[in-house]
Amino acid sequence: ILTVSIGAADMLPRESSARIRDSVLKNYDRSIVSSANWASQFKDAFAIGSGEEDEGRPSVAKFAAHYIALPWKLIFACVPPTDFCGGWLCFVCALIAIGVVTMIIND
Repeated sequence: ILTVSIGAADMLPRESSARIRDSVLKNYDRSIVSSANWASQFKDAFAIGSGEEDEGRPSVAKFAAHYIALPWKLIFACVPPTDFCGGWLCFVCALIAIGVVTMIIND
C-alpha cells in the first residue's frame, strides 16, 4: 500500500531555485572545462613532436613517426577525459579503444 502525503516545503521557492541555479552553473562550468580538455586531446594528437615552442623545425624522422602513429593517436583522442562521470567513462572507452587496437593489430 502506498501512502502519499503532501506537506509544506522546508525551503522557500527562492532558496530552492537559487540552489538549483548554483548547481546548474557549477556543472556548466565543469562541462566547459571538460570539453576544452577533450579538444586539447585532438590538438595534441595532430601536433608533431613534443609540442615545445623552441624546438625549431621537426626532423624527417619526427614527421614519419607522427604520420605512422596518427591513426592510433586519433583512436585514443576519442577517449573522453577523466572529467566526465567521475572517470568511469574514460575507463570504459579506454578499454574499448584498447580492444579495437588489439583487433586491428591481430588481423
